[in-house]
Amino acid sequence: MPDTHVYSPPQVAELQSSPGRRAVLASAVAVLHEQGVDAVTLREVARRSGVAQSAPARWFGSKVGLLAAVAEEGYTDLYAAIDRAVARIPRDEALLRLQATAKVWVSWVLAQPARYRVMTSGAVPGDVTIQSGLRVFGRLVRYIEQGQAAGTVRTWPATELALVFLSTLHGLAMLMIDGRLGSMGVDLADTDKLAALVADRVAQGLST
Repeated sequence: MPDTHVYSPPQVAELQSSPGRRAVLASAVAVLHEQGVDAVTLREVARRSGVAQSAPARWFGSKVGLLAAVAEEGYTDLYAAIDRAVARIPRDEALLRLQATAKVWVSWVLAQPARYRVMTSGAVPGDVTIQSGLRVFGRLVRYIEQGQAAGTVRTWPATELALVFLSTLHGLAMLMIDGRLGSMGVDLADTDKLAALVADRVAQGLST
């Protein structure tokens, strides 16, 4: 029977007051990284995190609910990393903000490839990943709108430009974690440089 559990993100107070729940999430991420999504089970993460066997089911409902929480937390972490990267870049330097975003995106994905696959695949309910992913997408839209206000980015619809940029980043990230770029003769020695190169080429298309 298909898993019909619908994951509902917990309230902030619950997240902050439940070290056991956080430990289960950390264990799920560790199993995901070490062995892949098939190895993530409620029993295994309970064993690793030292909580009662029934606790993960109480907090997440099912494996799907647990993976949804892992994905949501991943988007939150990526969102925060992007914010930190652009914090000191002026609002009118939209292209620099996009370049910084590209570097963060690629380095984050390379550090957590298994989690990124969960975040961007059909392994969890679409409403969860869409809602969480929109927060990151909204950042790209904002940077482009700031660039348009400063006259440095084309005045095409900001959401369309952000979609082009996001699609390029996602494609680059997947080519990297799938190991495809090496066979294409692309030098992977400096991932920051490669991310910046791709961002620069996209930015050239966005620039006025």
